[in-house]
Amino acid sequence: MRKTFVRVVAATVMVAAGLPIVLPTAADAVVVICERKNKMKLRRNACVGKETQVDAAELGDAGPKGDKGDTGDQGVPGPGARWALVDESFNIVAQSGGISVALSPGSSILVLDFGSSMAGKTIAATPAFSPTDTGNKGPIEVALCGPNPQGISPVCGTLFGPSFEDSRYVVLVTTSTTGTNEAHPFYIAVF
Repeated sequence: MRKTFVRVVAATVMVAAGLPIVLPTAADAVVVICERKNKMKLRRNACVGKETQVDAAELGDAGPKGDKGDTGDQGVPGPGARWALVDESFNIVAQSGGISVALSPGSSILVLDFGSSMAGKTIAATPAFSPTDTGNKGPIEVALCGPNPQGISPVCGTLFGPSFEDSRYVVLVTTSTTGTNEAHPFYIAVF
């Protein structure tokens, strides 16, 4: 009891004087500063009785900022979305990267090559405006080439050739407001 009392009194004097205290602490112990009638005490876990807890910042200025730590390891890249903006002439105007026009066999049909399989991903396309095409547009039909269940095999292979039976290709058909095939700009995103 005597040793503990001496440690608490010594620590209290050091805190009041603004001196740093280095205390060995157990992994599950929390040291708090408690005050009652202008006397301060260090306690484990919580103040008792009529004591109130004092924030350590109230006792003086914080010390200087420490050195910057080492840079951590590079994290695993997230899935990210692959996207493109395509104009009414079916030119890629902007994109996230790695997307190219594989084939444009008709005035409103386009096949995009994403460079890797898009199977198991969500494919979304929406009409866009361009400086020369600001009118209303119809829906966009979009499908993944390659094997079922997500792909539309053997449609791409039949229409465009056997090499297009691959889930790296996405086929799109843009339409007018009346539903007829008609070239229009669009955004596509795969995620």
